[in-house]
Amino acid sequence: MRRFLFQTIHDVCLMFDREAAGREASPSGGVIDSQSIKAPHAKTRGYDAGKKIVGRKRHIAVDTDGRLLLVRLTPADISDSAGGHMILDAIRQRWPWVKHFFADGAYDRLQLMDQAAFYDFTVEIIRRSDTAKGFEILPRRWVVERTFGWMIRWRRLVRDYEQRIDVAEAMIHIAMGMRPAQDALQLLETPGRPEREKYKRRNFIEIMFGRLFSAICLALNLIFWL
Repeated sequence: MRRFLFQTIHDVCLMFDREAAGREASPSGGVIDSQSIKAPHAKTRGYDAGKKIVGRKRHIAVDTDGRLLLVRLTPADISDSAGGHMILDAIRQRWPWVKHFFADGAYDRLQLMDQAAFYDFTVEIIRRSDTAKGFEILPRRWVVERTFGWMIRWRRLVRDYEQRIDVAEAMIHIAMGMRPAQDALQLLETPGRPEREKYKRRNFIEIMFGRLFSAICLALNLIFWL
C-alpha cells in the first residue's frame, strides 16, 4: 500500500488535469523514452556508454500532452528496449485504454514489437531525417523531452539522490503530481491573460486538490521518512 500510495495520488491528479483540459480521464495514446541521470548514492548503478553517465536510467511513458503516465527506474546500463518491455507490462494494467505509442529508433526491436502486438499496442517509430543538420524538433517526441525538462526543474530530481529505487520513483510522482496545480496557480496570478477567467472557473477543484496533495505528501514524509 505504501509503495503505490504516491503513484495513486499522482494518477488522480493526472485525471483531474486531463478532464479540466476537456479530455477523457484515461488516455488512449502516449510517448515513451528514457533519460540517464547520475545517481551518486544509489545501491545499484550502471554505466551508460552512450551518454557516459554512471547512475540510473528513467524509463517513462507520457500522454500526448506530456503528463507522466508511468515511470520505471533501472541501472543506466539497461537498454531502452529492455526498459520498454517493463513499461508495456506495467501500463497494460495501470492504463488499459492506451493503445498507441510513439517512440524513437532505440525501441525498434523485434522482441519489443512482438510484445506490443501481443498486448494489442501499436508502437510508431519517429525517426530523425538523415539529411537534417543540427537541432530538429520531431513530432510527438518533443513532448516527452519537455516532461524530462519539467522533472529537472525540481532540484531533488536534477540527480537521483535516493538509495532505493522505490523512494526515487515516489519523488518523481510527488513532483509531477504537483505540477498541474502549480501551473494553474501561476496562471491565476498572471494579469492580462485572456484565458484567466475560464481557467479560474474550470480548475478551482484541481487547485484545491493540489494543495491537499501537498499537505498529504508532507504528512506522509514526516510519518515514513523522519
